[in-house]
Amino acid sequence: MRLPWLLGALPLLAACTHTVHGTGGSPNDDVPPPATTVPSPTPKPGPPEEPAPVPTPPEWGEASSTDYQVSQMTASMSATSNGTEVRVVAALLVESGTKHVRLEGDDVLTARIGDNGYQVALTPVIADGPKDLRYAATLPLQPSSSTKIIVAFLRAPGLPNAGYSTVTLASPFEITKAPSTLAPGTPAKVSLSNAGPTQIDVVGDCINGPQNRIMIASHANGMDDIAIDTTKIVLTPTMTSCNAFLDVRRTSRGTVDSAFARGLFNGIGGMEGVQDRSVLVHVTK
Repeated sequence: MRLPWLLGALPLLAACTHTVHGTGGSPNDDVPPPATTVPSPTPKPGPPEEPAPVPTPPEWGEASSTDYQVSQMTASMSATSNGTEVRVVAALLVESGTKHVRLEGDDVLTARIGDNGYQVALTPVIADGPKDLRYAATLPLQPSSSTKIIVAFLRAPGLPNAGYSTVTLASPFEITKAPSTLAPGTPAKVSLSNAGPTQIDVVGDCINGPQNRIMIASHANGMDDIAIDTTKIVLTPTMTSCNAFLDVRRTSRGTVDSAFARGLFNGIGGMEGVQDRSVLVHVTK
């Protein structure tokens, strides 16, 4: 069970076929021999093609990528899966992380699933105003899809790239059972399709926590039946109930490309991976 995502899906390429006519029959026959359909051979995987840069409005961001070397930029990246899609978001920053970078010229951020997966360009989006510039893309998942997500920052020939920021997502799961109602102090649990380190938050307008969110379960060792600590639920003073949702997450951590600016003690920055599932719940006093 999950909340629908308002995300665009990438088109899938349908398998093609070609037609070969049989060799039987007479040259004088009025009716042509029946056609035989033969599947086209499956192409061998090759290196992913580099997509073209996506233009960014000039008023977005605070600095142009063409004014900086990759070693002067820091990168903030994440990949979040809802089980059918992966949402990749990246931001490049300069001046000690105080300014968001606008991609210009031949500079492009790309994402793909697995080393030889279909590669797409990330497109510009703004979060909290035009200065808060990010780049994002949504990739469709197949049952056989890799859980490895790769983000590349590619530049014009002759300029250093940062082509291999990567994270491997945690094991996928589904919510198999969840309460329809939650109240502070009332026992409740969430059942999952498999075990794994999991965190559960309750999120809603009546929840009295940062960004209307409170963590109500965290199990580092992993289990498929997770008890919810409803005593942690606090409602806002002006509300007695609301429709909310349970946000069930498994996280992992990868690394951004080592060509980006290093952090404290020359450390390489991290890239977050999230398996995220949600289910509606009514919260009441």
